[in-house]
Amino acid sequence: MRKLSSILSLVMILFSTDAFSASHVYNAKITSLYCGYIGTTENCSIKFDKPILQKDACHTSAERMHFKVNTDLGKALLALALAAQASKKNVDVFSTGQCTIAPNIVDVNWIEIKG
Repeated sequence: MRKLSSILSLVMILFSTDAFSASHVYNAKITSLYCGYIGTTENCSIKFDKPILQKDACHTSAERMHFKVNTDLGKALLALALAAQASKKNVDVFSTGQCTIAPNIVDVNWIEIKG
């Protein structure tokens, strides 16, 4: 599982040209994870125990990011978030730089579960 999460993280970094200028959180625990709101069952929200850094212009939520689960990537993000929360492991999470799901909460680009 660790190798898979590292590979997924690397792939997401390579496909994200703005990865290091986007909203992010380092070494945070996932304090809550819920799905199925904002008029659809396709959306999930992650809340962290640390504030999000370098917030994107659209992002006003202090400790929360969103993602959709209707794609293979979304399902992988949900699996990583659930694994991190269940194992109480810290995560690094970066945004896409956009708020496409909710107008004030940034979308998740990638999740890395820390050792």
